[in-house]
Amino acid sequence: MRLPRTLACVGLGTALVIAGCGSGAGATAGTGGTTGGAGSGDTASGGAGGAASGAAGRAGTGGAVGSAGTAGGSSGGGAGGTSGGAGGTGAGAAGVGGAGGDVVIIRGDPSHAFVTATFLARGFGAEYEGRLVVVRLGSSDRPPERLAQAWSRFHNGGFEITLPMGVETSLYKAKFLYVDADGDGLCTPENDLGYRDASFLEADLTFVLQGSVPPATGNTERLMLQTTATDLTAPVCDVMNGPWPDN
Repeated sequence: MRLPRTLACVGLGTALVIAGCGSGAGATAGTGGTTGGAGSGDTASGGAGGAASGAAGRAGTGGAVGSAGTAGGSSGGGAGGTSGGAGGTGAGAAGVGGAGGDVVIIRGDPSHAFVTATFLARGFGAEYEGRLVVVRLGSSDRPPERLAQAWSRFHNGGFEITLPMGVETSLYKAKFLYVDADGDGLCTPENDLGYRDASFLEADLTFVLQGSVPPATGNTERLMLQTTATDLTAPVCDVMNGPWPDN
């Protein structure tokens, strides 16, 4: 399984984009640069010197390039204008949990009700730090069933992926998740961790991976069992390595 490409998210038949919906999304976009200052010219013989156009501000980190200053009318002897303002700085907040990837949600019968499913791990060992996690919901061969996909990475022993309105309340929906334990970018039953669930949801719910510390607790969390045997993990890898619709 290679990292999913950016695709359109679809909600009730309407194209949407939900970027970075996994927990610990990357840095937010920075504020654009300030407008370039108007140049101030020296007074020239016979009239005031015009202001030359200020230079455009440099691009800030995550920010837009500052716009250039407005040029004034020129007269003999006027000096060039001052440089434009500096670009804004776009420093974002640090991610909490795994660095989230795109959430891709397609299809869905608009006559059905939908709820949100969240997938979470906590308290895993250091050997999983930075490892890829991919989750896919639904059966691609029975449209118009809603399909959902997202990815994240382990950070500080866990991750959190949320799929907003990704599950019909009318289905025992297939849910697949794998952890790329060997780091090769493919789901292999012998080396990677597979998880599977087909339970019914009546309200928003968080699935907590087996092996998490602490384990699933309370009415809003449900245990997601690991497919510990190779022959049970193989169907998870078939879903992860196989084709996945984009509409």
